[in-house]
Amino acid sequence: MTMPVFVIGLQRSSERYQKTLAELQNVGVEAQLFKGVDLAGGDKLAPEETTFRYKRLFLQGHGLTLGEVGCYFAHYRLFKHILTLDCERAVVMECDALPQPGLKSWVHQIERLDADESE
Repeated sequence: MTMPVFVIGLQRSSERYQKTLAELQNVGVEAQLFKGVDLAGGDKLAPEETTFRYKRLFLQGHGLTLGEVGCYFAHYRLFKHILTLDCERAVVMECDALPQPGLKSWVHQIERLDADESE
């Protein structure tokens, strides 16, 4: 299995993640969109997510914005998804990432870490 590459993006900002996905494709990296958590846009947290300390801090007014809480839970959900894929590694990028030409080589080096150890 090839190491997955994910781009976290909000549905209402599709032009941002579409641009990043296209730029990744241009440098030879296949990536897939992972839907971000848009609390300001009406997304809801799952019942088990509302018990997190960060959610309580947000509700108590400790300086967390809807965007920061949404970002936290987008990463949390993606890490849970990666675990269900039984992957040891994955690349996670934000929708405004600026992929560089050397990224494909870097991804392949990470994929080969375990293979190099077993040779």
